[in-house]
Amino acid sequence: MMMRNELISEIKEKKVFVLDLDGVLYLNNTLIKNADKAVALLREAGYRVAFLTNNSGKSRTSVCLKLNKLGIFCDKSEVYTSVDSAIRYIKQKKLDETGVFYVGSEEMRERLCEADIQTVPPDVCSCILVGFKKNVTYDDAAQAIIALRRNVPFLICNRDPYFPDVNDKLMPGCGYTVGAIEGCYTRKADVNAGKPEPRVLNVVCDAYHVTHNELVLVGDLYHADIKLAKEAGIPAVYVGTEEWMKDEPGVLCAKSLYQFVQNDLLRKKM
Repeated sequence: MMMRNELISEIKEKKVFVLDLDGVLYLNNTLIKNADKAVALLREAGYRVAFLTNNSGKSRTSVCLKLNKLGIFCDKSEVYTSVDSAIRYIKQKKLDETGVFYVGSEEMRERLCEADIQTVPPDVCSCILVGFKKNVTYDDAAQAIIALRRNVPFLICNRDPYFPDVNDKLMPGCGYTVGAIEGCYTRKADVNAGKPEPRVLNVVCDAYHVTHNELVLVGDLYHADIKLAKEAGIPAVYVGTEEWMKDEPGVLCAKSLYQFVQNDLLRKKM
């Protein structure tokens, strides 16, 4: 109990809550009970909120529209995906000199174009970027081999094997697409732009003018969210209802974001 109270006290001093989406705020297209109220309470208490997802298949605009439709107020400037992290890395390392060959969704391509990154064929690209593509094909792999053989930098949005769906169902994640591309040649990705790599937090820090030390992460996947928090050295709230879940150093468990906000974060000392 002492460790939990100390961690709650530490979390209360942070400035920005970085919230995962699937499994924390909603499942598929269904709002998790009281998640909208939890976000509103965080804002009312003076905390800033950032929405950070590994989902590379959806644009910031799509995510923002979905959240607002579910009753969670947000602005596009508060939404970040693993594609945004990849874009930051590409720009920082100047890997878009001749353009990027990508394997991913149409919304991913649109986000790259929005960032003034040209998408080009694999024989002329200066790097390759792989994100989630539901209908990845044999031709995608064949095209990717052309870029991989040229030994250009190989970036991926994340390795998530799955993401949660309704009725306790799991759906294949970006790791499915990455596996198809890595498996077609003798190269592994050079850079993972998404969770659990701490670099994914840099897009939030840049926009909010804060450091990692001012962040709290809230997530439902240990291999992505909680591992990210541990790697970055920031506190985390691990959301879920599994019986085996328990507090550990730097990690506070709660059945839901709302339960944490109401019962822990905003609870008055007696």
